[in-house]
Amino acid sequence: MFFLGFNRFRSNTNYLRDQHINNGGNEPNERGIMKDMGKIWGSKPSSKDMYQLFPGTPSKQGRKIAGLPQSTRKGGY
Repeated sequence: MFFLGFNRFRSNTNYLRDQHINNGGNEPNERGIMKDMGKIWGSKPSSKDMYQLFPGTPSKQGRKIAGLPQSTRKGGY
């Protein structure tokens, strides 16, 4: 179980780094991350799954752990 969680954790941080470096500093929101992780993992994760990996906000805490600059995106719509 730990190994599966670690692989998902690493693929998420690698995805965030890739989005930042290769897409001009793109900061995907939680919905976009879940959609793209579903493509990578083979099944779409729930919001609960993402919050288990990153107890704070998955997009912002994931960026912090991935070593990226702090998010400049505003919350909400």
